[in-house]
Formats: sequence, structure tokens, C-alpha cells
Amino acid sequence: MEENTQEKKCLKVFQTNRDKIRKHWDKTESEVEEILTELREWTKSQNFPEMPTDSMLEFFVTNNKYNIKRTQDNIKSYYGVRKNVPEFFKNSHPRLPEMQECWDMGVYIPLAIPHEGLYRVSIVKLLPYTSKFHANRYHAHLANLFEIRICEDLSVSEILIVDYRNLQWGHVFKISPFVIHRMATVVESMSRTRLQEIHFVEPPSSINILITIAKTFLKKKIADRIRIHNSMETLIDYVPKNILPEDYGGEDKPLSELIDLWKEKLMEYNERFDMLQEYSTKDA
Repeated sequence: MEENTQEKKCLKVFQTNRDKIRKHWDKTESEVEEILTELREWTKSQNFPEMPTDSMLEFFVTNNKYNIKRTQDNIKSYYGVRKNVPEFFKNSHPRLPEMQECWDMGVYIPLAIPHEGLYRVSIVKLLPYTSKFHANRYHAHLANLFEIRICEDLSVSEILIVDYRNLQWGHVFKISPFVIHRMATVVESMSRTRLQEIHFVEPPSSINILITIAKTFLKKKIADRIRIHNSMETLIDYVPKNILPEDYGGEDKPLSELIDLWKEKLMEYNERFDMLQEYSTKDA
């Protein structure tokens, strides 16, 4: 089992206060270290392709409210989903030409500044190029971007901003209920993050079909947290301006600049995706 050395990378895309998050869960640094030590010992007995970093282990254990058994199950499913959902992860390395094209399909961009409740706010944006749109590759692209969060981030909960203003019927016809169900499986396997709120901004009428389908796979308490905004003005009632990009009514860099930053960040992880790609196809 190889040691994961990804923590040595230096381009910062998150502001994270681990001490505050531990305090939120009434955990001291020594208590967290004791839990991480137990998880490190456990991972040695598993057939994982690497030894997860402490940041990864803390990401998983925090999302599982420090329940060791649930955390272990989460880590197993995190590695296992790459084999269990091969249509997403086969040939999903970010540097492949077909995956580079995914930047023209859409993005998942976590915002740098956390919400005051220690939530991570992220934007999922769909782009209008339906001729290039490939549902499985698009969702694999989002999963690749989320991989950076697993390696580096920590939060108490999630606020998701869904910008599907560019949704066209060409997208809808390519995103079947089966694809949505499989993506839900990937999300649940990779992370047990808790969704605090889901905000759809200025959605077209066609979004109602996808929302209806998505609600069939979401727990009721999550489905009840979906909010629709017909303008950006109401979004800032939930997410402060200092967190949001300027093109979302905020004060941070425009989303286009954040996308360029994340393109650079993703390339820092080339070696990690080499390993994950090999693991995904090994004995497949």
C-alpha cells in the first residue's frame, strides 16, 4: 500500500478552520488524533491502493460524525465505487482529451470562503453546449473536482448552488433517471457530506423534470431544503456576498477566474488520478 503524499501540494483553494470544526463536534485535537490513529491501523488491513492522508481520513470521519464504523464503510465505498460504477470512472483521468472537453459541459466549483456556519458553499454550473454533452463523462468530471475536496477540505455541512440556466432539452434527453440514480450512488459512496441547502438560481422551466426525478432519490428532509430563486437578489439572503462570485451577486472573483484556478488545481493531482485510474481498471 503506497503512502498518499498529496498533502504536499501548495495551491490553496479553500479557507478551512479545522480547530473550529473540531470544536463544533466537541472534539479536541488529541481526541481527533486518537481516532485517526485507529483509522490508520485499520487501513493497513484493507486492500486499498494507498494509505489515505490524515486530511482524507478526517474528511471522512467528520462527515460521519466521528462514528468509526460508518467512516470505515464510507472509505470502503469511496474506493469501491470506481469499480462498481465503471461507466463513470473508466477513462475518467482529467488529462484525457475527452475529459478536457468536459470543461465545456459544466463545472463543480467549491468556493474558497466558508459560510459562517462552517458550511462549504459550492456551485454546479451547466454550460449550453448540448452537442458535446455526455452525461457519464460530465458526472465523472464533477467527481474528479470533488476529489480535491476529499483530499484537502473540511466542513460541517454543505450549501449547493445549482446554476442550470443553460439547461436545454438536449441535456434533459441525455440525463436519464438511471444516470441520475447512478450519480446519486457515486455521491453517497464518495462522501457522506450533509446538505444544508440546495439553491437553484434562475432555473428554466425544463428544470422541473430533473428536480422531480432527483426528489425520488433524495431523502425527504433533503428534498425539503431545495429552494428556487428567480433572481440572484434572493440568493444573498442565504449566502453572504463575500462568499459568492461577483457574477452571482457577490464580491469574490468571477466564476470564470475560479474555473481557471481549478483547472490548475486539478492538474496538480495528475499522479493521484494516475493511481485511481489504474485502480479503477485493475481486475475489472
